Amino acid sequence: MSRTILCIGDTALENLYAVNLKMYVGTDVIEQTSGKSTTGLLEYLEAAHLIIAEEKIGEENTSKVILEYLKANNRMIPMVVIGDDESTDEYVTRLPSDADLKTIIRAAAKCLGVTATVMAKQVVPDYIFFPLQYFQPSNVCICDIFHKKEDSSDNEQAYTRFFTANQKIEKEKIDNLRKDGVKGLFIPAKNRLTFVNEFTTNVLSTLKDKNASKTDKMAATDCAMHMIAEKIKGSGIDEESIQLAKVSIETMSELAEDRKNDGIAKLLKQLLDNPTSFNYAHCQLISHIACHIIKQMNWGSQEQQEKIVFITFFHDILLKTDELCTFHSEDELLMSSIGNDDRELVISHATQTAQLIRGYPRAPIGADSIIEQHHGSRNGHGFPSAISPLNLSPLAIVFIITESYVHYLLKLSPTNEFDHNNVIGYITETFPKAGKIRSTIEHLSKLKF
Repeated sequence: MSRTILCIGDTALENLYAVNLKMYVGTDVIEQTSGKSTTGLLEYLEAAHLIIAEEKIGEENTSKVILEYLKANNRMIPMVVIGDDESTDEYVTRLPSDADLKTIIRAAAKCLGVTATVMAKQVVPDYIFFPLQYFQPSNVCICDIFHKKEDSSDNEQAYTRFFTANQKIEKEKIDNLRKDGVKGLFIPAKNRLTFVNEFTTNVLSTLKDKNASKTDKMAATDCAMHMIAEKIKGSGIDEESIQLAKVSIETMSELAEDRKNDGIAKLLKQLLDNPTSFNYAHCQLISHIACHIIKQMNWGSQEQQEKIVFITFFHDILLKTDELCTFHSEDELLMSSIGNDDRELVISHATQTAQLIRGYPRAPIGADSIIEQHHGSRNGHGFPSAISPLNLSPLAIVFIITESYVHYLLKLSPTNEFDHNNVIGYITETFPKAGKIRSTIEHLSKLKF
């Protein structure tokens, strides 16, 4: 399927264009808010087949910013520009600022080689899949929710009503689906936007609620991470993602601080006893332990703690599944049965995520570099066989060693094979004996387990 980047200043218009492009042209749509965010997206987005942009958004010469980037990087992506500039450029179709929806859809179809006959045959699915994280116990269903029979076709009989509109979502039913290996449920396509908006509101409400339980806040943060990952995959980082990430990161910091007097075992048990994802458990543990280490360092500060939580939240955000988040070495990756595309994503995700964060408004200074280095490789590619502390910042070293510890903590704890002192001994033998590394491991060894 083709992929179209849509850069329109008016959100309502952008949503209207996106829905109709998907419906009539059959293209995936990635929505952006400016020329700058579009070029930032293009830094790590390999395939884009069309860009539709307004000539100007606010004070920015949006189409010019994008076009100059494409020329400078020799990327011949067709553009449809909406505005009153009548200049001509290769690969650019210009439409007047008052162009109607039909004209824009036809121009997009022509650029993508979609004929009127093909457009007439486009079929929009009746039901949209959502992972189980989106169905939070005690929330009220805003529409009917359906379960699809495994390996069934896409006809109406394949879907059975699981919850009805205005019914409360029952925890026991969701838990049973999870135990049976069911990954998600379906909602009618016509209710998709309302459902996502309601879900986002509920997650934000839980994260901001001072009276919400730790378990509910953990589940909400897990959901937020999943939503942001999906949003990035579809449309890059937008204002909604930034707001959700900000509140989620604050919650992770609060949970780490709240647990400062507890041993790790107590936090680990709570994470393992609740159906949060591996990625969330991984991130919450890293945040908790890394903040503990930073407090002991003579260079440690509140700013450094906030930075490490930001880095932790985003470092694996581009990895699509929990399985991809578990790899910690070249050997583990080589022995796995994952496909080539997933393997390449694991190898390059540090670089790609760093590029993404460089376009993130008000990201902590240096966060992108540490994300790029978080597996110990200076260029963010793969898993180096040996780590050189000379090329790494002190904060990067704290992250790398903490993540190594958490890797074994999550890998061995479910089978009761984890031993704090043994893992500290292994990490001490594995990493170089340099001062920055030695002091980090020393503080880690004193962690209350």
